Amino acid sequence: MKYLKNIKSKMGVATAKMPKNEKKISKCPICLEEKNDIICIPHWEAHGDISEHKMCGDCTRLYTKNECPFCREVIVKDELLALIRDLVSDIKTRSNQDSHPDHLASFLERWELLEMEYESNPRVLCRIAKIVVQDDELKTHLRHGIEMKSGWLRDAAGIFFRLHSMSAAGSLNISDDEKSLLKEAYETIITKIVPNMEVSGHHYGALYSQAAVPCISAMRSGVGKAEMNEIVKSVGNLIIKLYEKHRRFHLDLGIAIPERMIESYVKVLTEEVWGGEINDPIFLAFYN
Repeated sequence: MKYLKNIKSKMGVATAKMPKNEKKISKCPICLEEKNDIICIPHWEAHGDISEHKMCGDCTRLYTKNECPFCREVIVKDELLALIRDLVSDIKTRSNQDSHPDHLASFLERWELLEMEYESNPRVLCRIAKIVVQDDELKTHLRHGIEMKSGWLRDAAGIFFRLHSMSAAGSLNISDDEKSLLKEAYETIITKIVPNMEVSGHHYGALYSQAAVPCISAMRSGVGKAEMNEIVKSVGNLIIKLYEKHRRFHLDLGIAIPERMIESYVKVLTEEVWGGEINDPIFLAFYN
């Protein structure tokens, strides 16, 4: 509970102080019934007086939308706060495990679902991303991963690709040091960790999927779209470079790499990022 309160503080959640007699029985503006548990709805960003934006406990439990029924502003629910907490906790916990391309896949999947839910509210996505980036423990973990060139960074590449794209696009209100940290994580993954790792078609293919997933998300929301396109191109060209370098002595690469790619996503990137099959080195190498 304390952690959720801290997240609310970081979000800048707005609530209106209720009058002392608010605990007395009054009419809920939603169900119009007399209740004694009417509360003000917590808004992510309040515009004007929200003291009358209220509902009773029963209506609060039944209300599933993430916008205020009175002003349509984004509201904050404990489920969302808990999800942010779990996302940060998950990556910190799993980064201590042995490296494997599947270990952090669930994290990226959860982030993709989060982006799909809030794609029509980009500022919500940006605030969530900001909270993740500014988590002190995560930053400490990330700095250590960069210094050690840890394999878990490769396995978690998708989320750092996404956060870096949002940061590079100027969509996150974070410090210059935090922006530099995300950039360094991205560069460490594609210039130091992946090129120097043991040859693995599955890891190469998984890396492209790690770039493809957040790129598709960026296309939906529009946040960091151009930046994610460039990341996809950098990752794609890196994979082709490694494929050409090692395929003579690793004959299974041509099969193993595309096995870890999401073909439907690859096809979207072929058109939207590369500008057609003739320009897409990934398509030409593995799907032609």
